[in-house]
Amino acid sequence: MMTFFRALIASLFLASGLGFASAPAMAAGDSGGGGASNRTVDMSSLVLPVARDGELINYLFVSATVTIAGGFDHWAARENAHVLRDGILREAHRHTVGLAGHPMELNEDAFRAAVVTVFEHELGAGAVEHIDIIATDSQLVFIDG
Repeated sequence: MMTFFRALIASLFLASGLGFASAPAMAAGDSGGGGASNRTVDMSSLVLPVARDGELINYLFVSATVTIAGGFDHWAARENAHVLRDGILREAHRHTVGLAGHPMELNEDAFRAAVVTVFEHELGAGAVEHIDIIATDSQLVFIDG
């Protein structure tokens, strides 16, 4: 019986040791499975203006996740998400993100450029690894078609 308990305790220590072996990798920003899920910053529910010739003609509602490149502090990005969101809104005012000729649709390249501009300004060059546009929507507010 004593041998059984010793074996049980030894296996528990071994199992707990294996669990802690991956902790430094996860603390460093790696999800342990090769994914980047814990390096993402949620940029859902962005409300971005669409302008034509300097006139507001529509709003686009965009949800995206931004994966922070390795070597950058994704926690700082998450803590400052409100600043990043405001920067994206300001950048969308400077450079419209609506598709030319189709203001009901998102110009994905222009949106990605705006996000990269803002994130690199706040975090440094090369801070964005990937931008995943999850959903877009539009309200026909000021225009026909």
